[in-house]
Amino acid sequence: MGKNKKDESDLQITDTYSKYRKGISYLQQFNFFNDTDKCHRFFEGDQWRGVNVPSNSGVSLPVLNIIKPILLYKIGVVAQKGFAINYSATNYDDPNLQIKATKVCDLLNADAQRNWENLNLDTATWEIALDSGITGEKYAYFFPKISKHTEITQPAIISPVISIDDEGNEIIESYDEIPAIESEFERLDGIEMKQVDGTNILFGDENNPELQEQPYILLPYRDSVRNVIAEAEDNGIPKEELDLIIADTDYDYQAGDRAKDEVNTSGNNGKCNVIVHFKKIDNVVHFKKTTKFATVQDWTKTGMKLYPIAGFLWNGLKGSARGLGEVLYNIPNQIEINRTKARELMQIKTSGNILAYNKRAIPDPSPLMNGSNIIGLDDDDAREIASLIAYLKPPPMNSEVRESSATLMNQTRELAGAGDIALGAVNPEKASGAAILAVRDAAAVPLNGQGARFRKFIEDIARILIDIKNGYSPNGIDVVIEEEIQSGVDNFGNPIMETVEVIETIPAEIMEKIKLSIKVDVSPADPWSKYAEGQRLEGILKMLLERGKFDEIDFIESLPDDTILSKQNILERLRSKQQPAPPPLPPNMPPGQAPPGANPPQIPLEAIMAMAGQGAGAPPIM
Repeated sequence: MGKNKKDESDLQITDTYSKYRKGISYLQQFNFFNDTDKCHRFFEGDQWRGVNVPSNSGVSLPVLNIIKPILLYKIGVVAQKGFAINYSATNYDDPNLQIKATKVCDLLNADAQRNWENLNLDTATWEIALDSGITGEKYAYFFPKISKHTEITQPAIISPVISIDDEGNEIIESYDEIPAIESEFERLDGIEMKQVDGTNILFGDENNPELQEQPYILLPYRDSVRNVIAEAEDNGIPKEELDLIIADTDYDYQAGDRAKDEVNTSGNNGKCNVIVHFKKIDNVVHFKKTTKFATVQDWTKTGMKLYPIAGFLWNGLKGSARGLGEVLYNIPNQIEINRTKARELMQIKTSGNILAYNKRAIPDPSPLMNGSNIIGLDDDDAREIASLIAYLKPPPMNSEVRESSATLMNQTRELAGAGDIALGAVNPEKASGAAILAVRDAAAVPLNGQGARFRKFIEDIARILIDIKNGYSPNGIDVVIEEEIQSGVDNFGNPIMETVEVIETIPAEIMEKIKLSIKVDVSPADPWSKYAEGQRLEGILKMLLERGKFDEIDFIESLPDDTILSKQNILERLRSKQQPAPPPLPPNMPPGQAPPGANPPQIPLEAIMAMAGQGAGAPPIM
């Protein structure tokens, strides 16, 4: 049986958990955890938290959420681009090595692209940018996917037992078998990634923004007691320490209100905090895992030189390792906008028309109050109805209420750099793509800082990916590449090529000698950039047609890979029309020889224009 909660006072907490509590206490003095939850609520639209209004009061609590569109616009500017990791070699002092290193970098670039797709980093980096914009920071934690294997280092040996008979002949009496010698080894099968909230990372030096210079880093996370015990057993933790892994309710420091409401809170189905503790010893990263009272995995050497964590801070805070997002200091304006709107709606609700009537002519006003359509009047009193019954008009609503609300909203958006122009309120039919881009880029200048930090974040990811490969592949890095092999021939004798995946190993001694330079290539991927690119290609097409120099395949290949149309499908259709199905072969004609008159037909220019039609018109609705 494991320990109960009432026994916890007798248990000794781990050193890692002591550091964890110290880090939590430091951040609490800045209201860090409450502010994080508040920022998420206001972004999501939960902006009247704590205001209790009776359901029958008829009072409305309106939400005019200006925070969300401001932030989504900025995230689009920062993250809506195509990113590509580019490794290059700088071994210029050794030309022979530089040639080899360049080929190695081509392999690394293909491997980086593959990792990017496998980790779904297009989506993940967008989510990281969004959370960073809300709370100020977000992190990506990378870890190796390791598999255990067995190899035979020495095969089994069968040795005959020989004796000599009386005549001096050798006789095999039996065989002795020496069993094969096997050894276990671990192999890097891939890299995985998890997103980490700012509330789930603690630094040894909270005043140093350089993550790789931290004396230690703690990554707490919640997991079921059952899973944690199973992991500890696999790591050889003794039984008496396994009993110290118990469920807890220490979830108050998780980001988000829903994270503080768990289904199971006790027993092996309950959850407990697990803390991954990183530190560098002799410039090599080591880590251990602990709970509050037990060790899950003792100190383990990784072979990596970098902490496998990349962080994106939206805005830096002077003298702090933490960041500042867009939401926190816009909350007072958001509250006032909502309050002003609530007052406006309340004034409308309480300022309805007032009914006035002549008491002498209408002694019983109940039909008026009940909404009756029939009112009886005496003949003597049958005068102008307007002199007997009238509605008093309410005083006009103070226009300053609406004006102040609209002014506050506009000023908040403008000061945040998210006015109408920045948000894309431009008619594409009245402006060229280049003009739209010029206006947009000018409005996005204040976000250059976030853009530069985001590119550095991608560069940090590139460094971590190659560092994990080096650290967990001491005998060389295995990369998966695509190669084309011939799988047959067609009726014309042309080779039929097929793409297959093969593994190529980069020797460790080569990787040690290469001086790697890492750069992130950025290509705009927003609709306006594609619109401008389409207009440029349309101009080129017209110029080629006027000069009589046009090759349809060359033109289609010049289209961007992420064009609205399917570039590959167009090319396949063009090439298939240039190579129609062969006519029946004449008798006795050997295979592979083209029959006479099998020239490809010419494709009408209108068809080319229709298939390559990119450019004119507004960009697609996203």
